[in-house]
Amino acid sequence: MAYVMLQYNRPTDTRHWNDYNRHVRDWIARLLQLPGAASFIAYRAAHQESPDMFAMLEFRTTQEAQQAADSEV
Repeated sequence: MAYVMLQYNRPTDTRHWNDYNRHVRDWIARLLQLPGAASFIAYRAAHQESPDMFAMLEFRTTQEAQQAADSEV
């Protein structure tokens, strides 16, 4: 297995949290449609006020992971 690591920040303004969560579900679905994608796992920072998110997108092969990292998706 090979992984593409992602890091991003969640919005700190929770007024539109439902909209954000809807977008995230769409993003995850699109990522999992990439050729060779096997799983998606996301982790939040332990500190509740931290917006940091870390995610791993798992692929069957290193070549598929590299192609996904090079893609526009």
